Amino acid sequence: MTLQTPDTRAVLERLERLERQCRRLKQTGLIGLTAIAALVLMAQATPKSRTLETQELVLRDSSGKLRASFGAYRDGPNLTLNGEGGEKLTELVSGRDGSALTFFNRVGLPQTTLRADKAYFGLEIYSQDGKSRSCCITSLSC
Repeated sequence: MTLQTPDTRAVLERLERLERQCRRLKQTGLIGLTAIAALVLMAQATPKSRTLETQELVLRDSSGKLRASFGAYRDGPNLTLNGEGGEKLTELVSGRDGSALTFFNRVGLPQTTLRADKAYFGLEIYSQDGKSRSCCITSLSC
């Protein structure tokens, strides 16, 4: 049997309190280190894919006017570029049968089309009212 004096008792109580604080400090430090390690590892993780998938991409200028669109449709992809007023300037269409590149005038009517499809390939030129006026069907007849 050990005799405990008031001084010894006070020293033991103080020692127990210090041991509890030390355990809490270790637990807090371990949790903090785990959180920091997790943040560092998450910051280093790179995305597996940098692919953006969509059916249509629309570009608007700062005033909200449509300036360009690129879409994937049932017949094929389509790229359209528009002017400041929203009028169609250029259109590239590609489908199962072929492709066409069309340039439009300031009011949105076609001026020139370069086409290559199953039926023919060539250059088509339009009048100011958008009606076809001349066509070069094959490279031999141009």
